[in-house]
Amino acid sequence: MNLILFKRSEISDDGKSVQLDSKDPRTKHIFDHLKKYDGDTVTAGIISGRQGSAIVRYYVGDGCQRRLDFEFDTSVVIDHSSSKCVNHEIVLVLSMPFPKRLKNLWPQISSMGVARVCVVRGSLSDSSFAQSSSITPKVYRPLIEEGMSQGCHSKEVTVDIEVEDVLSRAVLDKLGLTMSGSTSSQLPCTTSDIKIVLDCGDEASSPPLPLHRVVMKNISDVATTTLESSNCVVLAIGSERGWTEDEARLFQEAGFHAASLGKSILRVDTAVVAGLGIVSTILDEQEVARNTNLMSNLSPDDSAKTMMTNVSKMVESLSTVVNSLANMAQATANTNETIKQMMIQQVETNKQMMMQQTTTINNFMMLMTRNEERRQEVPIREIQPIVDLQQNSTPSSTITNSQSSQSQEQPQQKIQSSKIDSSQKRKHDT
Repeated sequence: MNLILFKRSEISDDGKSVQLDSKDPRTKHIFDHLKKYDGDTVTAGIISGRQGSAIVRYYVGDGCQRRLDFEFDTSVVIDHSSSKCVNHEIVLVLSMPFPKRLKNLWPQISSMGVARVCVVRGSLSDSSFAQSSSITPKVYRPLIEEGMSQGCHSKEVTVDIEVEDVLSRAVLDKLGLTMSGSTSSQLPCTTSDIKIVLDCGDEASSPPLPLHRVVMKNISDVATTTLESSNCVVLAIGSERGWTEDEARLFQEAGFHAASLGKSILRVDTAVVAGLGIVSTILDEQEVARNTNLMSNLSPDDSAKTMMTNVSKMVESLSTVVNSLANMAQATANTNETIKQMMIQQVETNKQMMMQQTTTINNFMMLMTRNEERRQEVPIREIQPIVDLQQNSTPSSTITNSQSSQSQEQPQQKIQSSKIDSSQKRKHDT
């Protein structure tokens, strides 16, 4: 995806943003493939509208929401809602090829900047192809949008399918490919349009001119063309079996010029890509030359006005860039402030944790000190009662010894007293 495309129905009411679904392939391309982040820019466009840069926004709401804010640069923006931006158009008239091949061609055609595709049924086309799903909008519209995204084109591709009847003058009139009236919504071709039918020329007396020479020969004069005018190139390409002789004559009567891509017989998809590449390249070159020639033919006053207009556009562009830079700076500042607050909060958390750890360590040290003191006090307290007990036991033993000595002395005294008494009694007897 070189251009992220959106439908008008997907854009917000103010036309400045679009909400992205997480399952949308465009969302996956922006965030997964392109690796875009909040504040980055991508190239985006609105089908049949403007295209330019869009700012990616990623915010957290009810889930992770993603959004694109459109800030189109007015100096380089392309607005396909205005017909003034279209300087040339390419219309492809394609005879119905094999359905599978047509499916592969849809994105290739739209990536080449084709504005309109007309699918018709040639005489050599299989009538059963008219029932193919490859010509239904459900199939070809997503493929066309894929090619538009690849080629960076936001202008919607118009598709006209006319396969009910074989190609005829009535069909060409209905599609507006002749200068007569048109019954379709498309305007009929004008005399300034270049109409070319690719034909290998194997049935003609002289081979047709190369495609690039036919385009250059019939293109409008650059000097007389203004920015509001446009060149339209109608390119008709046959199916696998080409155009019949009657169909070639029919195109010639309708004002088509025969051209070829060389002597080689090419497949339809190869011829389509080669032919569209040649035509789009020439038209792009003519557009650049026309703009350059117009600027050189301007009067001094017109040149000054043009210069002032360009300067004003440059100023607007610079102001847009400045605003974008300011938004980015604000986003960066907000991010830095958020990081700063997170760091401060982390420092406070670490500080509280350190204080808690310090308190825990202090409590543990105090507990260890108390345990050490208790451990040192325990033997003293255990010895002290023993000493006291010994001190208390000495008096008791002394008392006991004294009592025993007294008890021993009392019998001795009794014995002595008895001896004295007995001696006295003997004396008395004597």
